[in-house]
Amino acid sequence: MKKKLIVLLVLLTLGTGLYAQQAGTRFFGFRLGGAFGLWAGLEDDRHYIFNGWGYYDFEESNRLNFNFAVYYAYTFRNNLSLQMELNFMVNQGFEEERQRGPHVGEERRTTEITYTSLDIPILLRYSFFHGLLGFLIGPHISIPIAGDFSEDASITFGLTVGGRGTMAVGQRGYIVGEMRFLADFNEVFDDGRRRQALAITLGYEWSF
Repeated sequence: MKKKLIVLLVLLTLGTGLYAQQAGTRFFGFRLGGAFGLWAGLEDDRHYIFNGWGYYDFEESNRLNFNFAVYYAYTFRNNLSLQMELNFMVNQGFEEERQRGPHVGEERRTTEITYTSLDIPILLRYSFFHGLLGFLIGPHISIPIAGDFSEDASITFGLTVGGRGTMAVGQRGYIVGEMRFLADFNEVFDDGRRRQALAITLGYEWSF
């Protein structure tokens, strides 16, 4: 049984194609998926005292957002590529819940802080195991472009790191799965919070 599994793994590995690892190879692809916000600086629960007779119960939580990206990569050395992207992060942000108490009754209110950004990462992409696996790392810039709070959001800079796996479909095509973590170095809003997210996407790329 073990021998059969090893043979199958070798065949799948060879099936990814050695051509994709040669210097001079170019890739074009797209990805779709979701990203879960892990905002730094959010507080689970806190109280604000006001007028000496009551307080606000205040709670913040992360939210799930949609991720769509198109990208181009150029292999300048065997197994090593430079990848540039247009990465749309849709409906990202966080939620705030607050309730006044204890003397003044008030229903709990929820406010959603949402916006959409265009992230532009420039990534160093290394592939191994004949392109079956790989990882990416590099800086990104994030530009707010839409949403209720986009006019209050600032351009941010950060770091993107992740892993990827591919499966050959035809002679020049590949199904691509990725998991990434991104973290901004500066604040999106002027409130001490910094954007972080874990993104999981599935896509397709062509080599030429």
